[in-house]
Amino acid sequence: MKLKNLSVVAAAIALSLTPMLFGAQAQANSSSNSVIAQGQKPGAKRGIQLTEGQKKKIDAIRTETRTKIEGIFTDQQKQQLQAAIQSGQSPRQAFGALQLTTKQQQDIQEVLVSSNKKMESVLTDEQKRQLIEMQQGAGTAPQTQPKK
Repeated sequence: MKLKNLSVVAAAIALSLTPMLFGAQAQANSSSNSVIAQGQKPGAKRGIQLTEGQKKKIDAIRTETRTKIEGIFTDQQKQQLQAAIQSGQSPRQAFGALQLTTKQQQDIQEVLVSSNKKMESVLTDEQKRQLIEMQQGAGTAPQTQPKK
């Protein structure tokens, strides 16, 4: 993975860890769940419509991902991240300030790749097509053409 993309991954991780760090329960609401797979914020106008079954599966994948990523951090890193967020830093800034080892970065990347594959497997072909179109519009899609 390119270093440039690592900051995007870091932001995604930080945002997904925020509820865990504050001990908040993730609330399942249709606006946040319908945009899970495309990297848009809840409330965005355009999103992939997911069925209730898909929402549940993706929520389970996200929970599993957070748990795995949390297991990669040291106790000190967890405390540092929580303290930074509580002091008003954005999750992205707080995560960026962590001094992750190369091994931690690789482990997190592996977890995210696996998570993305699992989430993609939940989507229909049409939803996958919509996801690719949205990613291309945001400049985050891979440079390959989608299968027809």
